[in-house]
Amino acid sequence: MKKALLLSILLMVFSSCDLNHDEEHIIGVISGEFAKDMKQKGFLLSSSGGGVGKNFEIMVGFNYFGKVHIAKARRIGVESALEMLKKYNTNKKFREKTSYYPLKVKDISILLGFKDEDGRFVNSDYVANMGISEGKVYFAIDDPKGKRLKIIYRETFEEALRIVEAEKSKK
Repeated sequence: MKKALLLSILLMVFSSCDLNHDEEHIIGVISGEFAKDMKQKGFLLSSSGGGVGKNFEIMVGFNYFGKVHIAKARRIGVESALEMLKKYNTNKKFREKTSYYPLKVKDISILLGFKDEDGRFVNSDYVANMGISEGKVYFAIDDPKGKRLKIIYRETFEEALRIVEAEKSKK
C-alpha cells in the first residue's frame, strides 16, 4: 500500500511536466525505488519532483534524524547522487524510452535535511541542510540569529567527489 501511494505521488508530480506517459511512469518508478533504498539507510522522503523547462531535472529531498559535520554530509550527498544516477542510467527502460539518457549530475537535485529528535533542523554546530543542484554542492546551518538556513560553504560536485574519493583512499 505504501509503495503504491509513493508511486502515485511521484507520478502526479511528474505528470505536470512536459513528459510523455512512458517517461512519467519510468521516472516515477525509478524515483520510488531510489526513495526505498534511501529509507533503508534511515532517510525519509520529504519531497520529490522534476520538470522539463530550460533543463530537465529530477529532484528528491530527504530528512535524516542525526547530527553530521560537513565531511559526512558531503560523503552522504555524493554517494546518494552517484547511486541515483546509477539507478537511472542502468535502467533499461529509462535508456530505451526517454530522451534524457544518460542522466548527469546537472540533471538531478538532492536535498538532505538533518533534523533533531523533535523534527527541527539540528543546531548550528552541525550541517542542517546539504544540497546538490545543477552540479553544485552547498552546506547550510540553522542560523541561530535568524529564522532561516544560512549557507556556510559551496563547492562544485567534482570538487566534492574528489574530496570523498581522497578520504576513501586514506582508509
